[in-house]
Amino acid sequence: MRARITAAALAGSLLIASAAWAAEKAPSATAMKVLKVLVQGTDNEAGSLAHTIVNKDKHGELPAKADILRGLRIACEHKSVKPRRRRVTIRIMSEIGGARTAGFFRKHLASRSWDDETVAFMVKKSGDLLRRNRPPAEGEEDYSVGEAMGELVEALIEFARAEPEPLRGDAFKAVGASGRMDAAPELVKMLRDEPALRRGAHAALQELTGKKLPCAPGAWAAYVAEKVPDAADELDGAPPPLGGGFMAGGGSVSSGEGVRIAPAVVMEQKPGAAAATETEPAKRYYVFEIIIVVALVVVVTVSSGLVGKRQSGAAKGKGQAAKRRRRR
Repeated sequence: MRARITAAALAGSLLIASAAWAAEKAPSATAMKVLKVLVQGTDNEAGSLAHTIVNKDKHGELPAKADILRGLRIACEHKSVKPRRRRVTIRIMSEIGGARTAGFFRKHLASRSWDDETVAFMVKKSGDLLRRNRPPAEGEEDYSVGEAMGELVEALIEFARAEPEPLRGDAFKAVGASGRMDAAPELVKMLRDEPALRRGAHAALQELTGKKLPCAPGAWAAYVAEKVPDAADELDGAPPPLGGGFMAGGGSVSSGEGVRIAPAVVMEQKPGAAAATETEPAKRYYVFEIIIVVALVVVVTVSSGLVGKRQSGAAKGKGQAAKRRRRR
């Protein structure tokens, strides 16, 4: 009896956990409304939605902000959404901002998921997002926001390494507008790279720091080492290999809180790597659900076995008792 109660309790707990997990990952009604308008609605409906969301967010009156952002992300990745509508979605996301928006932009800059025009638009809107989320002059920055913006800057630098003009120039402009000095060491390294990269990195350093130093690695290394003490070791040594990114140069960037962050993005990916990155969360969900189902099957099987053994034992005992009565 005790075994049956334990098995039933375990099965109930697993079912509740599975239902809670499914409810958490399912888009809310608000997210689905946003998705429907952006994917299936008319241009007027999409424009009206964008205007309403942006205006309410500016006045701090946007309800269910997380759900709206989730609907925007789903719509942006939807296979049926038109490129022009996708760009509208990217613009809304850049104006609302947030750590998840920065992570979303970083992922799609690394995977280069869409057409050239949309990618170029996202690079420019990444600059707008970073400009709106510059580190505060006083006080501490929210850690999750600082970390996400720092990783977006890393992605833009790697993007600038891999892409030709004008995409490269827009990426450097976005880095320069970010106000994140943690990006300066990598920009200084790029002053030793090919001429096109040197020009872009120099312009980004000037905008980032407000200094008009010449395009000389030594002068910039001394200035950046003074402003970013953790970068002194990175800048004291031989120049990195041409074409080397954050990972190739062995460097890292710290978050707004001074915590060292290993670089999360490398632009050169093997075929299929982008798709694997995009489906990573879904894979984790599926693994979790498979574990729940397997555990549930094991619990039910064990429970059934215990019940069956008890029933067979009871029947056997009754049969033996009946035999003894007949013998008497």
